[in-house]
Amino acid sequence: MAGAQDTPTEEESSATDLPDRPTSGDFSISSGRTLGIRRKALAAGIGWPGVWAEFDTGLSSRFTLGVRATVLYGSPLLGFGNGIGGELSVPIRLHIYGHQDLDVSIALRPAIVMGQGALVGLTNTFRNDFGFGVRGEGGLLLGMRLTEAVTFVLGVNGGLGFNSVPDAEQSHVLGLIRGVIGVEALVSRDTMLFAVADGGYGYAPSDTYEKHVIVGLSLGLAYEL
Repeated sequence: MAGAQDTPTEEESSATDLPDRPTSGDFSISSGRTLGIRRKALAAGIGWPGVWAEFDTGLSSRFTLGVRATVLYGSPLLGFGNGIGGELSVPIRLHIYGHQDLDVSIALRPAIVMGQGALVGLTNTFRNDFGFGVRGEGGLLLGMRLTEAVTFVLGVNGGLGFNSVPDAEQSHVLGLIRGVIGVEALVSRDTMLFAVADGGYGYAPSDTYEKHVIVGLSLGLAYEL
């Protein structure tokens, strides 16, 4: 429990008191502020394109590794295609800069998606057939602590992916760029509410996806273990 951390060890104190890490170590799951060494968190969210749960752990004072599982009812890539499927992704945050209440991290997210063909771009008679996709995203993620309880989230990332629907004998490569904006609000020492949205545009062959706009939204709850 987070309440047991009132008296940090010498290693934990030195990890969180580095002069270029002013707020890293404070609870955050969406921003450029990393968790801090040996700290763990659970989070869950609902929105578009699905419902997800995530586990994050601080492997070092600057490095946070997570695993997110999502039940999809919409395309996690481009457009607003409806379908049933799932996605597994690995969110990674590597803290690179801090000054006063600002933290900046490199954010990486490899992911794999499986489900109906509509989720990976097919809009024809194969939209309900099995499809899969893999992608990698990377960019910068910022966290600005506005108050002791509220953090503003801002980021930008780009990515490449590969999708396939075997029965249609169709595969394609896609590219994307998106921005991220959000807010985290602590309601207690170890409990947080958050709202995070992203938007952008993606490239894919003209015969795939009804729309190439990217839209995502998550409202959720996080708890530090």
